[in-house]
Amino acid sequence: MAKPKIIGDLETRKIGECADAVLRTEEGRALWAYLYRYCGFHQTSLVYDKSTGGIELVTSALNEARRGVYIHLRGIGSRDLVAKAEEIAEAPVAEKIQEEEEK
Repeated sequence: MAKPKIIGDLETRKIGECADAVLRTEEGRALWAYLYRYCGFHQTSLVYDKSTGGIELVTSALNEARRGVYIHLRGIGSRDLVAKAEEIAEAPVAEKIQEEEEK
C-alpha cells in the first residue's frame, strides 16, 4: 500500500480556503496579526551578543525558525486578506482599537 502525500493539491487548496475564511473575520485578522508579531516577521532574526558583539547563532536560528512558520502561513492565505491582517499588526495598538470600535 502506497503511503499518501502529507499535503496534496486538494488539501492545500482546502487549507487556503480555511485560512481565507478565518482572515475574513475580525477575530481571524487579530489572530493573524498576533502570529505576525509573535513569529517576528517584522523583525530581524539576528541577535547580537552584547559582550562580544558577535551574532548569537542558536538564538538567531530559533528566531529564523519562528519567522519561517509565519512565512509558510503567509503563503496559505489570499494576498489581499493577509495584507489587511498585516496592516493591523503594524498599526499602533490605540489606532487598531479605535478603528475596530468605529466599525
